[in-house]
Amino acid sequence: EDAVETFIADGDPASLHVILLISDGLYSCFGTSPCKALDRRDYALEMADYAWEKDIHLYTVSFNKSYSSSQTAFLKQLVRGYGRFYETGTGSDLPGILAEIADRIPVALVE
Repeated sequence: EDAVETFIADGDPASLHVILLISDGLYSCFGTSPCKALDRRDYALEMADYAWEKDIHLYTVSFNKSYSSSQTAFLKQLVRGYGRFYETGTGSDLPGILAEIADRIPVALVE
């Protein structure tokens, strides 16, 4: 939610906005208040929809060392707009993935 709000408040409206989420795909709860994994999953999906409503594209990278099809499926569900899903089990793949994402983001030069 903070990333979306930052784009809305401080982003250049003429620019393409992109969020890149790198995650293991596990739903995590932080703080002292009780939380359920499904609540976190639903919240993540709501935030992905909210970002897309604000014309923010979402890429996801699954850092899935001990491959889990549910983690993969969850992160695929978060992709929005020009975004794309990537998966790796090792950090050594990340530079190549990040370079590919950078190459895929449309760029227009204007005066």
